[in-house]
Amino acid sequence: ACMVIALYIMFRLHEDRRCRRFFRWIAVWALLTCATLTKGPVGALLPCAVAGLWYILRGDNFFFAFFRMLLLAVLAMVVPALWYYAAWLQGGDAFFNLAYEENIGRLTGTMSYESHVQPVWYNFVTLAAGTLPWILGVLMAAFSRKRRITPLAPAGMLALSAVVVIVGFYCIPSSKRSVYLLPAYPFVAYWITSIIDSEYSEKIVRAFGWIMFTLAAAVVPVFILWNIYGADFGLPPLATVHWYGYAMLGAPVLAAAYWMIGKRSTLNICTLVWSMYLAYIACVMPAVLNPRSDRNAIPQIGGPTGTPIVVLTPDEAPDYRLYSLNFYYGDRITPVRAEQVPYMPSGTRILIPETALEDLPASEGPARRILDRSGDFRHPLYMTTKK
Repeated sequence: ACMVIALYIMFRLHEDRRCRRFFRWIAVWALLTCATLTKGPVGALLPCAVAGLWYILRGDNFFFAFFRMLLLAVLAMVVPALWYYAAWLQGGDAFFNLAYEENIGRLTGTMSYESHVQPVWYNFVTLAAGTLPWILGVLMAAFSRKRRITPLAPAGMLALSAVVVIVGFYCIPSSKRSVYLLPAYPFVAYWITSIIDSEYSEKIVRAFGWIMFTLAAAVVPVFILWNIYGADFGLPPLATVHWYGYAMLGAPVLAAAYWMIGKRSTLNICTLVWSMYLAYIACVMPAVLNPRSDRNAIPQIGGPTGTPIVVLTPDEAPDYRLYSLNFYYGDRITPVRAEQVPYMPSGTRILIPETALEDLPASEGPARRILDRSGDFRHPLYMTTKK
């Protein structure tokens, strides 16, 4: 949000010369400072790179745009630099190594352990999945005969610059996650809207609306069939949702009925899509995602309050961390090496990633599986109690 809103303000600063410039530049600096505090240096560097490219495409002098954005990025890092310095004084080299690995090591692929390693095409697949079902309308419009290339408006040029820079940047590191692309979504949404709302897409929008109507009308039958036959295909039962989840199934039905008897406008298409998202979030998403949550391991770990909990780190990943479980345990889970295990207090819960099972001393085994798929590293997690 901080990155995107800063770009919006810089757009207005360039296009509206009559606005109160000083206070808006202060707002941009404050937003980029907050972005850096929450996402690291990339929080300031990416928006400045997007704005710099857009300024150049709009005809500004290259060196003027470059040095202005460079100065803005540096100023946005002043407060975070003080925070990093204070954190380093408190955390020492352990904090410095972690900050370096998370910011520089993740970008250059030199982390001590593999984290969300994905191929380049992953970014484009997750971006397409994140824009469903609207991407279907765009694909339909792409094959329409009525299309014409027109000069880009300033907003369209900014949106294109943002998508190219942000998505392109996150294609560089081997570590890729869908959440990294969040700053690009508002600009992708602008492009999707521009394509669907163009004068050449009237028939496409009408056909897309009927597709959404068909899907909305099919929500309840699909829900019933899923509960009856889903287990045969390894699908989780949707009948485990709460009563209000069933109530949300009525939203697509009502939206589909209104589509039939009301005006079939673009707004009503949005209502159809929104109703299906509502039904998905209430019924399908909890049934699919809740069983995969790391929170399910807490009852299995057990132990009285204050019981030491450690994670055995594999040799190739000495800084292995269980961020998800640590969230529930207030950062109590500390990494240890195999040679430290014999000196741990009796009753200590020892968490072991699958890649470190062979490092567990034989005297402490056997370990039992508590997670089939760790939320952090996508492989099983085991546990044993120190004897």
